[in-house]
Amino acid sequence: MRKKHLLLVIIVLCFSQSFAQSWRYNIETARKYYAAKDYPNAYKTYQQVVKQLPKNMHLDAEIGQAAYKAGDFAKASSYFAKQKKAVRTKKARLNHNLGNANMQQKNYEKAIEAYKESLRNNPNDEQTRYNLALAKQKNKNEQKNSPKRDKNKQEPKQNPPKNDKSKEDKKEQQPKPEEADKQLKQSASDRMLDDLMKRELDTKQKHKGKPNKNTSENGKDW
Repeated sequence: MRKKHLLLVIIVLCFSQSFAQSWRYNIETARKYYAAKDYPNAYKTYQQVVKQLPKNMHLDAEIGQAAYKAGDFAKASSYFAKQKKAVRTKKARLNHNLGNANMQQKNYEKAIEAYKESLRNNPNDEQTRYNLALAKQKNKNEQKNSPKRDKNKQEPKQNPPKNDKSKEDKKEQQPKPEEADKQLKQSASDRMLDDLMKRELDTKQKHKGKPNKNTSENGKDW
């Protein structure tokens, strides 16, 4: 029984290998025909390849070019449309995954942009639509719960350091070296002038105190 099972596995593997070799060989053959500008045979070989390709492999662009060169424009348009759809689907899938990654990091704004880009490429993806609505709701809740700053409230201004007016007055009243010399000289000359005036006044008083020869004691002339 085990021998039969093992033999069956070997047969399946051999068939799979030969099948894989077959479509790979046909792709190489079709490409050689296309390079040689034998477009009818290239397109015919590509049509055989389509039936053999794995589901995750797409050659729509190559087959579309071969169909166009062979003159089958209707088929060419069909393959080009499939290729465009495949590219858009791939972009949509990538942006959908990017949105999910941003959601996990709570970067809701980036997630929203990624989901929107995904829907631009695949508008009918219901899962992406749901994720977009969820990201918008979470972003709205986050903004609502975040503390708002009062724009009208300004930070208190710091008062400038108070100047000590008494010190400033003293500084202003204190003369500069040149002015001090002038003031000293002026005060010395003032004192000298005062002394002279006092002496002159004393001299006048002394003269007034002496009797005049031409006057009597009572101050009348005879």
